[in-house]
Amino acid sequence: MLAGSIVGSWDVIEFLREESRLLKERLGGRRLRFTDAERRRLARRAYALGRKPLSELDTLVTPDTLMRWYRTLVAQKWAYPHAVDPAAPERCR
Repeated sequence: MLAGSIVGSWDVIEFLREESRLLKERLGGRRLRFTDAERRRLARRAYALGRKPLSELDTLVTPDTLMRWYRTLVAQKWAYPHAVDPAAPERCR
């Protein structure tokens, strides 16, 4: 039962790889524009996969770009531009 699902998984992976190659050929070198939500989705998946496996795949964007999107995602999560510490004294003007 398990072995059959593993073999089927490889077939799915190979299908998705071929589909990705065809999409890249269709684009013909044109840039593909992703929305912020799409970038976040791809960045999370790319980080979970890791840089080395990404470099072996034929991705729509480079592994460096995917990792940069992830770093931006993390930076946005930990940035609190509007947070004010109520215990901090007001500055004298």
